[in-house]
Amino acid sequence: MKTSQPEKPDSLKSTLIAVLKIGIMLLGIVGLAVEIFRDNGLLKQLFTKMLDSPLGIFSIPLALLALYLFNRWLGTATDGKASTRGDLPMYIMMGIGAYFLYRLITTGSL
Repeated sequence: MKTSQPEKPDSLKSTLIAVLKIGIMLLGIVGLAVEIFRDNGLLKQLFTKMLDSPLGIFSIPLALLALYLFNRWLGTATDGKASTRGDLPMYIMMGIGAYFLYRLITTGSL
């Protein structure tokens, strides 16, 4: 019978790093939301370009297929080993958050 060892609490350093990661991710989410949903934002521009041409209309199912395949790739198991593929969206969002943080510091707005 194994005796369970009490778990040690996280250190202050690891807690602060985790809070910083979450803060940068949230800044990325807010920054993307502002860019996508503003008056002449990315969403309106994307739909305008996609619906103006026949080739653009054909790209809608292709984009949905690409998103589906990316989601399948992230979610598949890898031979019983731990995979870090699921962390990729987090790191992408942290990169976007770092960009918006830089833009916030340099220009004063998102």
